[in-house]
Parts: sequence; C-alpha cells; structure tokens
Amino acid sequence: MACVGRRLLYLSAFLWMIALMSPLVTPAFAEINGNCSATFKGVSVAGLSSTSAGDAIDVDDNEQVVVSFTSPVGFTSHDVDLEIAGISRNIDSDEDGGDTEWSSTVNVNDYAWLGAGLYKVTGTATLSDGTTCSGAALINVTRNPLTTVVGGIAAAGTAAGVAGVGVSSVVSARNGVRGGRNVEDWIVNEIEKVDSPSAGTPPPDALSEEQAWIETADLFFSPLVGRIPCSILILPALLFTGASMAMPQGSAPAPKGLRLRRVGWLPRFTVAGVLGGLLAGVGIVVLLQQFGVTPLTGTMAIVGIVGGLLAGILIPSLIHLWSVMHINSAISSGEQRLGAALAKSGPGGAPPPAGTES
Repeated sequence: MACVGRRLLYLSAFLWMIALMSPLVTPAFAEINGNCSATFKGVSVAGLSSTSAGDAIDVDDNEQVVVSFTSPVGFTSHDVDLEIAGISRNIDSDEDGGDTEWSSTVNVNDYAWLGAGLYKVTGTATLSDGTTCSGAALINVTRNPLTTVVGGIAAAGTAAGVAGVGVSSVVSARNGVRGGRNVEDWIVNEIEKVDSPSAGTPPPDALSEEQAWIETADLFFSPLVGRIPCSILILPALLFTGASMAMPQGSAPAPKGLRLRRVGWLPRFTVAGVLGGLLAGVGIVVLLQQFGVTPLTGTMAIVGIVGGLLAGILIPSLIHLWSVMHINSAISSGEQRLGAALAKSGPGGAPPPAGTES
C-alpha cells in the first residue's frame, strides 16, 4: 500500500509539472484568418505569431501606429482591441460601408503609458459577404521598464516577495541550528547526571519539553513568519512527493534499547512565505512582459500565481525539512552516546532519563 501511495504521489507531481509548463509552449502560426490581409506599422502580420516575442513589432512609447486591413470582398465594420493578461480593451470601432480597405491609428501612449514591453493588438472585421476576418500581432513598447509605473511596482514587488520567502526560510534554518544545539546541551547534561548520580535525577519530561520548544520555536517570531495552521490550506502533492523522498527512515538502535523521541515534520506555511511567493511570482511574469521576454497572457498570469504560491510553500518547507533532519541527527547521535553512558553505568547506575522509550 505504501508503494502504491508513493507512486501516486510521483504521478501527481508529474501532472502538476505538466500543468504548469504547458502554457509556456506556444506554437507559431499565421495570425490572419479569413479573406483579407492586414498590416501593422506597414508590416504584414500573415507570417507573424502573436504569442512569440521574436515576432513582436517594436514601437516607441510616443508613436502613432497605423493598423490597416484590405479585402476584395469589402468590409461592413471593424474593431481593434489591445490585449494584456487575457483582458481586451477596444481602441477603435467603426462602420465601413463596403470599402475594400480600412485603417486605424493607435496612439501607443494612450494605452501603454503605465509600462513598456509586449502588448497584443487584434483586428476583427465583418466582410460584405457576411464572413469575418481577423489578424493579430505583438507590439513591443521600447522604453526602460524600471522607469515606468508598472515596471517599478513589479520590480519592488518581486524584491519584497523574494525577501519574504527568504525570511521564512532563514527563520526555519535558524530554528534547526538552535534546536540541534539545545539537543546537544540536553544530552551533555543527561550524560553528566549518569556519570554523577549524586547530581540527582533528571527533571520530569525534560526531553519532551526540549522537543516542544523545537517543534514550536517558529511561533515565537513575529506573525509574519509564524506558522499558519495546515488545516486551512491544501498543499499540492508535489510538495509531499519531495518530502517523502527526503524524510529520514529511522536510525540504528542504541544500546540497551534506548530510543529518544524524534521531531516530526510538517510543511511550513507562513504569511511571509505565502504572500512573498505570490508577490514574487506575479512580479516576475510582469517583468518578463515589461522587458519584452514573453507576452503576459492569462495562462502566464496563472502560472505566476500558482508557481509563486508553490515556491512560497515549497522552499521554506524544504528548509524546515533540513532543520528537522538536522535536529533528529543530533538526537540520534546523542542517543548513542547517552545509551553508551547508561550501559557503562551498569545496573546500579542512574535511572534512564525521562522522555525515553524502551
């Protein structure tokens, strides 16, 4: 059953990767449909793809660009739209009265004044015979994105998001280091008690108190990096797949059957990590659009949100997994030393420390 469950986790992780990567694969095709031809800034769009940044037509942010359509059948009406992130805005609509050609002027600064980068322009027309024709092209507004409103906000949001994920990860790593040190201090103290019975018996539940600190140490930091209850969030199987491969599977038994309790692992959900991941994911896809790397489509926006959310959970959780493994390694090492000390003390030595298992 465990083997079947692990295979299902691997399969779900693979499907998640396919779902996330598929929007990035876009075929090139002729962006003209119907009995017409279209040009944008004098460039025919028949051989261009409106999903490929390499086919984008460069325009200045203050430029006025002409979109024109021709058809031997003639046009009755047309519409021109500007699209970004799957949202379209009509920039021209008119009746043509059977003319075989129509043109529309796009004032780039009217629609792209907030930012730079790639925008999709589409033209749709109704022909005199009742059919329709359409064409689409990418334009690349050439200006420094970091000097624009959208570009500046995206850069700041990305930096803040990366910092949030980093803070959540650093806190988890620090908890692991501190937890390992505290386990070591506790083990040394218990060995000293075994070697010097006159020092008295250990306090009740000493190890469980120590492990309680290890388990909840991150709750003592600010709410920005505290743990969010797992019951209100759902972690995709991708995370559990990585965890199942990395979690320790136990250690060699200590002398006399001494077994100290290990620290359990749970995914790390934090406000800083989740919000930071979302900010970074959205910021990155916006910057890709602003710098003319790839158009910001609706699917790309979803990839940014989902990918950022996963990163904001996965990265701190993997660091937290390292912390748990580090602490458990310290417990395993101390378990061997403490067991050896108890064996050396003999049947008449000090009693086993509290918090152990036979």
